[in-house]
Amino acid sequence: MTGARTRVVVADDDRAVRQALADVVSARPDLELVGTAGDHPDAVRLAVRYRPDVLVLDDHMPGGSAAGTLEAVQLRAPQVAVVVVSGDGDPTAALDAVAAGAVGYLVKEVADRELPEAVARGVRGQLSMPAPLARQCAELAARRRAERGAVPAAGDLLEHSADAILVVDVSGRIELVNAATERLFGYPRGELVGRTVDTVLPHYPAGGPEGARPAGPSRMELTGRRRDGTEFPVDLGVGPVPDGDLIMLTGRDMTEIAGSRDVLERSVETLRASDREHRAVLEDLVRAQEGERRRIAAGIHDDSLQVITAASLRLQQLRRRLRDPDDLKTLSQVEETIRLAADRLRRLIFDFRPPALEEDGLETALRILLDQLREEAGIEYRLDSQLDRQPPLESRVVVYRIAQEALMNVRKHAHAGQVTVRLRTVDDGCLVEVADDGVGFAPQRAETRAGHLGLSLMRDRAEIVGGWWRIDSTPGAGTVVEFWVPFHLASVRSEL
Repeated sequence: MTGARTRVVVADDDRAVRQALADVVSARPDLELVGTAGDHPDAVRLAVRYRPDVLVLDDHMPGGSAAGTLEAVQLRAPQVAVVVVSGDGDPTAALDAVAAGAVGYLVKEVADRELPEAVARGVRGQLSMPAPLARQCAELAARRRAERGAVPAAGDLLEHSADAILVVDVSGRIELVNAATERLFGYPRGELVGRTVDTVLPHYPAGGPEGARPAGPSRMELTGRRRDGTEFPVDLGVGPVPDGDLIMLTGRDMTEIAGSRDVLERSVETLRASDREHRAVLEDLVRAQEGERRRIAAGIHDDSLQVITAASLRLQQLRRRLRDPDDLKTLSQVEETIRLAADRLRRLIFDFRPPALEEDGLETALRILLDQLREEAGIEYRLDSQLDRQPPLESRVVVYRIAQEALMNVRKHAHAGQVTVRLRTVDDGCLVEVADDGVGFAPQRAETRAGHLGLSLMRDRAEIVGGWWRIDSTPGAGTVVEFWVPFHLASVRSEL
């Protein structure tokens, strides 16, 4: 109706910010504040009860998530438009909120200026978002589409696998083989397809008990038989093919490994025994460090950043009451100081636990880190990712932390103009190379001097999860840091 005020509910878990946002709404004659909420369930309850025109929703509150609240509101009160407000303006969260149905995404510190207009646009069904954040969202969406399009076809992965792969039915009839199978057993695939698997694996229990498919993956050691009749030990993996009645067998020649296995196992056990105490200390260090990072990031977001945001909103309200030019100039200086403080706190939150690492993956998180390096230190970068799949979260955290330390060294010590980061999938793990064109140094000397503990910590982080790390550098010739982290970590899984 013409002249009717727009009804608004404000939801934010921080009392000071919630009150400041409520005051922004109440100060406008065209807006009516009908309620405030302090958590996600309460926000949904008020939206359903009062049916406001707009729900102003903090994206980080107890009792749920922004996406869950958006879904609940759309289901139970679909006429309510939702404008999400955030303390950090994360493009990943913004893109996900809009995808879930939000009509706006604002940073809290500018809410005094932009929230009333975002509410008005939301009622009209129009999107509101700061232009820089919108550009970041567009770039992120483009990267997501490119990453989805870059996934290799399953047939290509099978054909180029280093292991011999045979796909058989429950009776043991061979349906498909790859090039490695031809090389391992000496048969052209035309001679194998259609024959039974005992042609190359005479002791394989075709179909398992009662001809059934295996319920899950398993391994066994069998004898393989080549076309010329020679036999050799085979390490065989067995697993069901999804969405069908077929079985996938993956095999590799164990001749050399079998010959030295006993000696190797005794040597490894001796090394493990001597290294166990050292590894336990390092694991405790990594656990404590990651736990402290999470606690500090949560404390900054839930306390310090909220207080600064509330102060910024109050200053914006004070600006409307001041007339003296000198007072306005001083106020502008205070606002700029608070803005810088908020930006630094957001940067700390990202450094401690970047949300993109969990939500969008390793490449996106590293790209954001490299963007910061370029912006703050003027170092150009090239990010080359050839990962064929996203590493599990625990592996991502380890890879990110080591790369973060390597890039920090580039920034502090290298005097480089460009850095290149390469990601590859190698041996069921992530191989990373960080190369710069800086001044270089002598690694053996650096590790013995104070202030270069980061080199040892990078190596330790990789080794305690079953990976490795190395560095190649000489004075005047730049530096290359290379490390590998397995997708399935040897330890400290649940703590990262």
